[in-house]
Amino acid sequence: MDIGEAAVSATANMSVATLGSRALAQTIDPMAEEVAPGDLDTIVTLVDGWQSVTNLVSGSVGRSTETDAELRRRYQTGVFRFGAATLPSIAPNIQREVSGIRAIKVFQNDTDSIVDGRLPHSLHVVVDGGIEEEIAATIYKYKAAGIDTNGAIEKTVAAPEGDQLIRFDRPTPVYVWVKAALTLQPAAEQPFPVDGFELVAESINATGQTHEIGQDVIVQRFFSGIYQTKGIAEVDLQFAFASDPGDTPAPGDYSAANITIGDIERAMFDPSRIEVT
Repeated sequence: MDIGEAAVSATANMSVATLGSRALAQTIDPMAEEVAPGDLDTIVTLVDGWQSVTNLVSGSVGRSTETDAELRRRYQTGVFRFGAATLPSIAPNIQREVSGIRAIKVFQNDTDSIVDGRLPHSLHVVVDGGIEEEIAATIYKYKAAGIDTNGAIEKTVAAPEGDQLIRFDRPTPVYVWVKAALTLQPAAEQPFPVDGFELVAESINATGQTHEIGQDVIVQRFFSGIYQTKGIAEVDLQFAFASDPGDTPAPGDYSAANITIGDIERAMFDPSRIEVT
């Protein structure tokens, strides 16, 4: 999240009436609703010293508890976090220490020249979620001495050796729409559940939420989860994508082809953009 900062000093003609601080808020139960700035304005449990609460930026939808398959895929990354200032260890350590991170990817340029816009001997951290100041401080903590950073977001980290400028990026979102047309088996052979369409939509969204930064959308990855719902004979699965979630894809925009995702892009799925018939 990006919130501007300002320094204020009280004088004889001016006093500070209200003082606020930033915090990471999370829901108790999973929910898919988007949260617009200003939506959170009620304190349910009173806390001494709190007068009001509000969110200055939009909320981000997280992901559900990981499955066994996701845990197995993450195992090797978890092991690497025990390293120090090595490329495989930086992302796991940042993700472990900064709350709210949904996806992270770290690039390096270990040459003496600029490569793909990245400075010589530098890191490029791309992270989805988390508070920016915490991300910058953790990057500084785990990067090696003398290593530069890249990115459009710039934060100053206070360090014993002086203020340090840390850069990183947010992934560019690629919003994905899905249409799944089901052909059902005869009910006498294998009945389709009454909530079958909802189950298929949930499966598609669950698979979509596992996409990491830079991971292509591969159509075949979705079929395994879809066929967990009984009574399906065939599935016609088509995707459309755009850079604006407010777009409405035309029928001709849908295709059964894979979607190529750039290195610092992330495919974004949402139940509101999934249609199952």
